[in-house]
Amino acid sequence: MPKDRFELVAAVEAAERDGSVIRAVGSGWSYPDVAIAPEVTVAVRTDMLNRVLSGNDTTSTETLIPFALKEGLRATPRNYVHVEAGIKIQVLNCRLDEMGLALERLGGSNGQSIAGAISTSTHGSDVDMRPIADQVRAIHLVGPGGLEWWIERGGDRAITDPERLLQARDAGRLCADTRIVHHDELFNAVLVSVGRMGIVYSYVIEVVPAFLLKQEKRQVLRWEGASTIIRMRRDQVPYTGPRFMEVIVDPYARSCVITLRSPSTEATVNEDGSDAFKFVCDVQAMNAVLTMILGLIPGLIAAATATAIAGVSPALLLIPGAFEIASSIAVTAATTGIIALQTAIVAAIAAPGDDLAQKMASIVNMVVQLGHKDVLPKLVDALVRVERNPEAPVTVSKSFRLSTGQKACPAFEVPGECLRNIDGFEFALDLSVGSEKLFGFMDDVFALTDEFLSTNMPQAYGISLRFVRGTEALIGMQQFARTCHAEFFFLRGVVGSADFYQRLYAIANKHDAIPHWGLIHEIDRSEIERLYGPRLNTWRAALRRLIDDGGGRDRTFSTSFSVSHGLEPGPIPLELAAPATPADISYLMPLLLREVE
Repeated sequence: MPKDRFELVAAVEAAERDGSVIRAVGSGWSYPDVAIAPEVTVAVRTDMLNRVLSGNDTTSTETLIPFALKEGLRATPRNYVHVEAGIKIQVLNCRLDEMGLALERLGGSNGQSIAGAISTSTHGSDVDMRPIADQVRAIHLVGPGGLEWWIERGGDRAITDPERLLQARDAGRLCADTRIVHHDELFNAVLVSVGRMGIVYSYVIEVVPAFLLKQEKRQVLRWEGASTIIRMRRDQVPYTGPRFMEVIVDPYARSCVITLRSPSTEATVNEDGSDAFKFVCDVQAMNAVLTMILGLIPGLIAAATATAIAGVSPALLLIPGAFEIASSIAVTAATTGIIALQTAIVAAIAAPGDDLAQKMASIVNMVVQLGHKDVLPKLVDALVRVERNPEAPVTVSKSFRLSTGQKACPAFEVPGECLRNIDGFEFALDLSVGSEKLFGFMDDVFALTDEFLSTNMPQAYGISLRFVRGTEALIGMQQFARTCHAEFFFLRGVVGSADFYQRLYAIANKHDAIPHWGLIHEIDRSEIERLYGPRLNTWRAALRRLIDDGGGRDRTFSTSFSVSHGLEPGPIPLELAAPATPADISYLMPLLLREVE
């Protein structure tokens, strides 16, 4: 658990000497082995790398930022905040708020480390803005061999003055042998690299003055109406719609709850915001759903009782007491399971605990086994309406509170193991002008849902549709001019889920959907190569440079995850030999010469 960059560098250097595999872990929210795979022998917890490093004095070398900013940016130094990469998003939100600043874009969660969110291309739903990672303007990386890199975009997009940056380095703000590079492709490769290129020590992030968001009263529409709105927004060039748009979809009723947000100058009214994945950690919300199911029990018992009595032979009426005895036996047999269900629900409400989602899945399975599969669509509808209450009033609040549901500062409420009781999937789909990928995908998902309901294996899940522009990160999921992210949250352990997931993967593949790096997925190297194309080759070439220039081992940051997903160093692709700018040449020449050799 390093407390500064010197200890971080020492850890990487020690791993190089020992032949270890070393990786960083922040909050540990990723489902697959993106960070910690079985072969990792050194895990670096980044919790103590949580400082804001930038200052306010542009003339002082005590802080690298704002001292090293280019002349044209020095008039607004507050726009650039230098932070250690282990800081949790909710802590950063509070620190920025104290300074009258804010991240311009956020996702729905706030418990991740900033590096974890950036390196997996996490996003929000700011329709005409790029994802969270695209707010980064500089990266301080400890790469293979323990070599430190300061990486920015090149040309006019660089934020530092080379001479001033060297002065800051000489003053001790960077190590003397730090490799300083201004190059677009290298920057865009390291920006989203799922930990394969090294451990990020710090970022410079472009921020904005603190602002308020207004959440309008939510709309409830059928999917046909919601898809019409999505198509209209898709084809707007330039875009003139609301800043934020999210569509929560009930896959059974085909109903949608639409949330819209825009910047506001109004006074704060109240504070509301929530993450679709956090609902299983909200005891009050889950209890409301369980109470809804409990309310159906008397009707189920009455119906089962009536059916049982109707099935008793009327001939037994001729034998004194026989009909009553037979009826009692039949009613007991017909209602025992329902009463057991009732008992399980009451127990779950009384003692929810961190396993509430598991209890909910067990209840779902009992409902289906008892022959009442039609209860499940009602449960899903209740989950959707609890999570995105259509009756919620118009809300105006600080941007970070409304976006992430963060209630206060200081605050540090990261959901515990309860999050592990759901299965999370996400697929990025092309929503560029005229693209129908999303709508074909949703039609196939609806058909799959109906099929599993008809075969007595209904799944308890909902879908959240979120929208962003494409990313500049080479292997960011947002590979399209505009991307729709379809997020799925399933209760784990429901009968038939494994088969449903496999079919869902097939649908995603059919529509060229790109899985989220940090959520559950089954995708191999060939699919990664197909989905990312030449950009993956450029990414691999950048990784080759980091390894070779740092004198490091190929395996220091390599895991079974990176190997199976094709995230390993590769040859220089031919397209990199195209005419280059002077800034590009300093980057490309060593790589091209190495290829010739």
